[in-house]
Amino acid sequence: MLDQLIVTALQLAKFFALIAFGYFLRRKALLPDQTGVVLSKLEVLLFLPALCFMTMVRNFRLQVIQEQGSMILVSLAVITITFLISRLLARRFSDNRDIREVYSYSYTIPNMGYLGYPLVLALFGELMLFRYMVYAIPYQIFIYTIGIYILNPKQAWNFKSVINPSMIALFLGIAAGMTEIRIPTIAMEILDLAANCMAPIAMILTGFVLGAFTPKQLILKRKVHVASWIRLLAIPLIVFVIMWLLKIDSETILLAVILLSMPFGLNSVIFPQTNGGDSTEGAQLCFVSHLYSLVTLPVMISLLLFVLGL
Repeated sequence: MLDQLIVTALQLAKFFALIAFGYFLRRKALLPDQTGVVLSKLEVLLFLPALCFMTMVRNFRLQVIQEQGSMILVSLAVITITFLISRLLARRFSDNRDIREVYSYSYTIPNMGYLGYPLVLALFGELMLFRYMVYAIPYQIFIYTIGIYILNPKQAWNFKSVINPSMIALFLGIAAGMTEIRIPTIAMEILDLAANCMAPIAMILTGFVLGAFTPKQLILKRKVHVASWIRLLAIPLIVFVIMWLLKIDSETILLAVILLSMPFGLNSVIFPQTNGGDSTEGAQLCFVSHLYSLVTLPVMISLLLFVLGL
């Protein structure tokens, strides 16, 4: 358990060094403000789709449909329950409707991609990352359907919002993996290079986005600290106990609780900024929860592995 705790902490320290670097670049105005938009588009249009495609094409086979089907059903149940809980929790943190929606979204969708994907890959390897991505499919659909509406209620939902590069890459990778189609080596190498950029750019982007705010702006609100502990410890522990009592298989419990143990995600900062809204509350949640996760994530992952015997 101690070894896993140290490995997880060291991996997170590497990621957070890049977040700190991105924050420093923004605070010192060493890069233009539009850098965040550029990095975000690179992630959305190239790096994240490349990672999704390569993971699926290497691991998805016909037998996986039967093996992973129950995992997706569990994921659907978990996200439904956590979303309903998030609506109740949000009312405790603000009377302002827009801010309540930020809390509701943030409690439902943690940083499962920009932090979750690289962390799972670094700690458990590509096969576990593949299973984590399959488990997270309902979350991806939620983000681009209900999630978009929650953070921008003025925007009318349409089917095209679900057809984004990451989802396209995910299902193309599934199709290529199932058919075991032969992809030219040079294409695989190019996609591998792009996929390897996902983690460092995501960390720098996180820091750069948060760099729009001073440290004082980000840490002063007491309720943000309370919300972070609920996100990082209370929710994942409650879900763990319920799933353990229901005798869900150990691997699904591990993936579900790791996802729920991630800090608040960046979308609650990026989406409001994109639509001209106030992203201060989202930035505060993101910053404080990421700081606390330096301690809570290694402890949670080590505890999971120890209790589940993995």
